[in-house]
Amino acid sequence: MTPLKQTLVDSKKREQRALLFGRRNYILVLLGILLMGIGYLLMVGGQQPPDQWNPSEIYGFRRITVSTFFVVCGLVVLLISVFSSPPTKA
Repeated sequence: MTPLKQTLVDSKKREQRALLFGRRNYILVLLGILLMGIGYLLMVGGQQPPDQWNPSEIYGFRRITVSTFFVVCGLVVLLISVFSSPPTKA
């Protein structure tokens, strides 16, 4: 094989190995980021005048429980996406 053909073959092999994760992993990463974003959006809000205090707005079920659940689920999905191996081609 000529050196030029060998170089082309080597570059094609490098292109095939370029991505560290598979498509499924990247979709799971995006899903995890989306879940975390939803959780953080559920935490925001509850503006109050400076002279009033309403603990039911700050310590409500949505901010304490639901938003935390979404953030933790997002982190779990991210961990699964990083540690799962991409499918191998046979």
